Amino acid sequence: MHRKRARRRSISSAQLPESKLEQQFNPYAPIEALDTEALDLIHDASMRILEDIGLEILNEKALALWEQDGARVDWDTQRVYLDRNRLMELIETVPAEFTLHAPNLERNRLIGRNAVNFTTVASAPNSSDLEGGRRAGNFEDYCNFLRLTQSFDVIDFLSGYPVEPVDKPPETRHLDATLAAFTLTDRAFSLYCLGGGRVMDGIKMTAIARGVELETLKSEPSIITVVNTNSPLRVDGPMLDGLIEMAEFGQPTIVTPFTLSGAMCPITIAGALAQQNAEALGVISLSQIVNPGGTDGLWRFYLEC
Repeated sequence: MHRKRARRRSISSAQLPESKLEQQFNPYAPIEALDTEALDLIHDASMRILEDIGLEILNEKALALWEQDGARVDWDTQRVYLDRNRLMELIETVPAEFTLHAPNLERNRLIGRNAVNFTTVASAPNSSDLEGGRRAGNFEDYCNFLRLTQSFDVIDFLSGYPVEPVDKPPETRHLDATLAAFTLTDRAFSLYCLGGGRVMDGIKMTAIARGVELETLKSEPSIITVVNTNSPLRVDGPMLDGLIEMAEFGQPTIVTPFTLSGAMCPITIAGALAQQNAEALGVISLSQIVNPGGTDGLWRFYLEC
């Protein structure tokens, strides 16, 4: 045992593996769980949901944008009904891939194709270790998780707060969290889509961290966010405010319907997929009305994987 420990201590830094920052790719084709006919049936069901039932949109600006684009809007019920042909025209403008730019150019990562990107967990409410045990998320632990993230080359970017720093005021927490992410790591960051103002703060801080003008970000996606639908078929106002700001500056948004079969969507897999697809496509179409060709809509990437 003593000899083994001595051998470990004798390893020189020259023998340690070199840091590897290159992009990783999946050599295998995606698993095809459904055949073309089944996919077509689910897609058609999604289109009928959007045309006949519509989405409840709790955001007047978003409703106005859809109406200006030709969609039917019922202002009394705050529902938008989307024509399938126009919807697919909008979806076709979503790029199949893009590069997510980091403050450290060596950390730029391809999103799409068969690229594989590893990220941190997001929004954990608690921290735990052998010394302090389980405790509520706090800013000190948040920063320590960022330092841990920076120590691993395999982690490509931050997908959100590795733990929620609840000891920071909610009104300014996003400023502290974003500043820490850009000073303690050299990777791209994911902000929370909690209103247009906070999203714009994150976009401006990203430009500062990268040392570029805001206009540059419009052609260089550099920060990411997530918009959750409030299933079934409802989208909250602050989320859409943030999505509109992200779209205007060409920054990518992951649209993720939050569905639990038998609760917020049909209990059958086919029905759940039809509703999820409808919600995702509907929200992504708004981003393309704001900025055709913008990088919103990672749904395509996730479905393929």
